[in-house]
Amino acid sequence: MNLSLVVPLVVAFAGAYVVMSQHSKLPPRLTAWLLVLVGSASALAAAWLLITLSVAFAGQRLGIDEWLRWCDPVVSHHDVVPTPIGVAALAGLGAMAVAVARTVRRYRNGWQPSSGEATEVIDDVRVIAHAIPGRHGVGGTVVVSTGLIAVLERDELDAVMAHENAHLAHAHHRFLATIDVAAAIAPFLRPLRAHIRLATERWADEDAAAHVGSRQVVATAVARAALALGSQPYRLAMSGSSTMKRVNALLEPGDMRSPIRVVTVTVSGMAAGALVATAVQVHHAVGLFAHLCS
Repeated sequence: MNLSLVVPLVVAFAGAYVVMSQHSKLPPRLTAWLLVLVGSASALAAAWLLITLSVAFAGQRLGIDEWLRWCDPVVSHHDVVPTPIGVAALAGLGAMAVAVARTVRRYRNGWQPSSGEATEVIDDVRVIAHAIPGRHGVGGTVVVSTGLIAVLERDELDAVMAHENAHLAHAHHRFLATIDVAAAIAPFLRPLRAHIRLATERWADEDAAAHVGSRQVVATAVARAALALGSQPYRLAMSGSSTMKRVNALLEPGDMRSPIRVVTVTVSGMAAGALVATAVQVHHAVGLFAHLCS
């Protein structure tokens, strides 16, 4: 097997886990973008590996090249794919396609158009706060409940509104969707989903702190919302298992200077290398087909 097929996947995979390990030391905006970069690179590398192995196996072992003569030069330029690997690649490719289709369908079915209003207050005793993106990701509506309004002070409510508006302004739903699709392609990327959610929440927290002029107010709003939830089954972005991490990040912001730049450059380089290596493989395939068609 050509190692150039595997190297991009290994490099991007390593980059993804470096970002996750350094999450608390990176600015959340940078973390979110790096996670999307390395997650996308890993997914592309994994998909290309399965596609290449599947096509090569089908051409070499299943006799497809006998009725598609133009496939002969393509498959003959690659190492013979062992039957167990070829079968596994075909099965993996099918599972990947099904998983991606289910993920896309879940997003489509779960998305409800925004009402068009900037803010919508619903009469509900539960603590609810979430943002609904507008069509094509433009604009949107921030939905809050009367239950949330009842437990927060005015400045804390302003912080929550600024937090949710930040989700809309930066299109955080697209970050989440990208990682979900990447995880559908490559299941080993599933841990990235929790990290991208935390990164986007911290990003919105930072915007809210800048808006209200107080990190303490935002931290208090996050904590109050989490405590008010109690045992109710509903869970929202402003609370959950990441609450303590978000509060700590707000009250004790870490040093984001020089050592982190090294990590950032290293991870970015690894992800870029994975993408370039994958692109080289794609370019090689395109070149072969172009030669066959000439």
